[in-house]
Amino acid sequence: MSGVDLIQLLRKALKERCLQGSGPISQISLSRESVAAFSGVNYPDFLTELAKLSASGDIGNCLRLDIAQGGSVDYYLFGGGLCLVVIKNATFARTSFSMANYCVVKVRLEGGLVETVESGQHATVGAHCHLVTSGEHQFSWRLGASESESLTTVNVLFKPESLRHSLAPSLGATLARLAESGEANEPLAHFLDVPVNSDILMCAQGILALSSDSPVRYLRANSMAIGLLADVLMQFESDDEKPDFNVRLRKDDVRRLCKVRDLIEVEFANCLTLESLASHGGLNRRKLTEGFKALFGYTVNDYLTLKRMCKAQELLKAGYSVGIAAESVGYMHQANFSKAFKRFYGISPKDLKHA
Repeated sequence: MSGVDLIQLLRKALKERCLQGSGPISQISLSRESVAAFSGVNYPDFLTELAKLSASGDIGNCLRLDIAQGGSVDYYLFGGGLCLVVIKNATFARTSFSMANYCVVKVRLEGGLVETVESGQHATVGAHCHLVTSGEHQFSWRLGASESESLTTVNVLFKPESLRHSLAPSLGATLARLAESGEANEPLAHFLDVPVNSDILMCAQGILALSSDSPVRYLRANSMAIGLLADVLMQFESDDEKPDFNVRLRKDDVRRLCKVRDLIEVEFANCLTLESLASHGGLNRRKLTEGFKALFGYTVNDYLTLKRMCKAQELLKAGYSVGIAAESVGYMHQANFSKAFKRFYGISPKDLKHA
């Protein structure tokens, strides 16, 4: 299935809605088989067609694709070439895309994914952030995800030239580097790694937490997509927090670090110190801290916080009290939990329950 095929599927659904007298389409269901055949999508053309359907009132400015037993994909269309794509709990084997004169910010929060180009692979494991760039010529790549591990990502598509008048002159070199990457002959040069910091993480998690029932969902999504783009560009431009690409990990190091990550995912509510985690993985403290960041894109403490906050949000949305949520994720004092939660999501746990 190509992007054109998907548009045709939307048009078919539109005809059915018209017969039923329903309003704009905001959701469409897809089978796993159709997603498995989803390939050759030209992102700019696909988004242009979606924008036309939205402008005509046939679809909403937020469109959800529900994949049978395979998660969902939300599209937010903002105009000016800016689009937010949120993939939640998705499982698919392979799909491919192409684009020109666009960039994609990708923040991967859960799941592993391998992005393949003509002459090599750009493999990512766990949480990660990077940019995919394209110039005047079409750039194509394939995505492959593990069906045994659900994938959650937040993606912002944008045109670099559209940002030129919105950024300070000091970031001109950043745009020039994006342009240079987009025109590179070496396929892997189109992938630019960006270290995940707390600002990027908080913004991406905030986007995931957007309520589909909120009357200002689209407005919030617009501002948060721009905020995420700004955070990523600032981090990309900064030399201060670039990771140490000289960290060398042997196969046994990777196995030990994965063992530490697995423990955090199960025991995040308990008291986990760097010393206890290093001992569990059979690593020294330096190998743990540097290797964990290099392999997963998070510091150990940031990953621990991520797991605690995600579980806390889940409990609060399920109706549990703030106190129970705090205790369940390892906080002895509710006040400390509330501060950490607001710092992470930008909203207090009490306000989230009321929302």
